[in-house]
Amino acid sequence: MDATTRFRRSGRVRLVRVAERAETWTSDSGSPMSVEPGDMIVSSGERTWSITPESFATTYAQVEGDVYERTGEVWARRAEPGERVATQEGEDVAGEGQWRVTDDDGNSWFVPEDVFTANYRPAQPTSRSLCFFARSHENL
Repeated sequence: MDATTRFRRSGRVRLVRVAERAETWTSDSGSPMSVEPGDMIVSSGERTWSITPESFATTYAQVEGDVYERTGEVWARRAEPGERVATQEGEDVAGEGQWRVTDDDGNSWFVPEDVFTANYRPAQPTSRSLCFFARSHENL
């Protein structure tokens, strides 16, 4: 397994809508994910997914209209195929060539290799991020 490394998020998404009722969508790995009323539905290219309003507010910045920029830093490493993670939307299983990404609130999700390469850049380590990692991510 690769070591966990700090990455800076980049790229833009479009806010499609705010969910009015509970619904489901399918992750890149094929797992069913749950959307709750009030969750944000976002898209980038061909991909569409949901995110809680709290996570959206802390990890995206409005550029103009319905366009938002990814912000912040995360921990990430290559996922083991078949590895499981409890996301905010439901349990997901890693497919071949995916990355496990974890934010500073401890929320994890899987990202396909091509999406990861396009939207995540190595970050400069800080004493705060190193201390946080040591306390919170021993089992990544």
